[in-house]
Amino acid sequence: YKRQKYYWIGTDIMEAPESPLVPQIVLKPGDEGDDVKKLQELINNLSRVYENIPSVTADGIYGAKTQAAIKKIQELFGLTADGIAGPKTFALLGLLCYSAGCL
Repeated sequence: YKRQKYYWIGTDIMEAPESPLVPQIVLKPGDEGDDVKKLQELINNLSRVYENIPSVTADGIYGAKTQAAIKKIQELFGLTADGIAGPKTFALLGLLCYSAGCL
């Protein structure tokens, strides 16, 4: 088993076995494309369940509103609120969506 860097347990992100469900990419302001659009759609799915998460336009452009939404999610769930979607943030988003039934 290869080791994946993170998984969600309570309020801690811990080491876990590699999972195909956690993208090993980093998305940040200025990025564009299908991966950004998928991230925005995920944010929008969560915003329907969690009232404190703002919705964004799913246009594939990682702009100020996408960054603000990611920062809010990170802040709400105890991650460093830098507005960058890396493996820890994707692990969190996956678990939130899984637990909310929006995957």
